[in-house]
Amino acid sequence: MTPQISHLVATVCARHKIRLDENDPAIVTVEIARLALEESVGLLLERASPLTDRICTAGLDLGKEMANLAARRILTETDLARQGIAEEAQAARKAAAIAIKEVAQSHRMEHAAKWICTGIALASLLGALCFAAGYACAPIADSYGIHRH
Repeated sequence: MTPQISHLVATVCARHKIRLDENDPAIVTVEIARLALEESVGLLLERASPLTDRICTAGLDLGKEMANLAARRILTETDLARQGIAEEAQAARKAAAIAIKEVAQSHRMEHAAKWICTGIALASLLGALCFAAGYACAPIADSYGIHRH
């Protein structure tokens, strides 16, 4: 008899003041039930062992699939982010080009006005010099007999 059965017999004898021995039909029934249960649990564990391997393999496969899905999702989101950044950069480049063009055009207009004013002033000065030269040269022309008409 196992130590567990001996302890069970001693406990029942002490509590209920009943005399039991190892060959009592109640003890034999408990022992038969225990042996049947041990055998059933052994068969269950034997049958469940391949299932645990299959569950473990399925769990690993699921983990790999989830990792692949997550990696694909990250790549997709990264590509979308890159595309958004590229579009924003392109829009910023266009806006900068327009601003540069406007600034250059305003500078050109400012400088063009300065050069036009400078040209008019120089032309006026040249005209005044020519006019003055004509008056200055008039007495010399008269001395050579060149008359104005």
